Amino acid sequence: MVADWIRKHPDDFGLVIHELCHVVQAYPKGVGWITEGIADYIRNYKFEPKQPGKVNAKSSYKDGYKTAAVFLAWIEKSKDKDFIRKMNEALRTGKYKDELFQEWAGAEVDALWKEFLAAQ
Repeated sequence: MVADWIRKHPDDFGLVIHELCHVVQAYPKGVGWITEGIADYIRNYKFEPKQPGKVNAKSSYKDGYKTAAVFLAWIEKSKDKDFIRKMNEALRTGKYKDELFQEWAGAEVDALWKEFLAAQ
């Protein structure tokens, strides 16, 4: 499926950036939605700086990719400017725990998601 996409979109360098993020991440034990969210965050906010738009209210942060990227960017902008950097570090060093959302962003992840949806 990815190979077919690449054949049809040979200039999609953002895809390469996303996949290279996974190489750099090298998380010993990743959290799927955060891993994909950070990779899409790097792609959509750093490499191809554009606002990915609003998230469908029926979506979940656990969908990963763009949905998680927009959510993580919102946390970074509204709660802790170093959130993504710190989360990446925690995942890379095997120190991730769900409680980091409370510690760094002031609420547990599901409460943050509800606040994020209301803020859109």
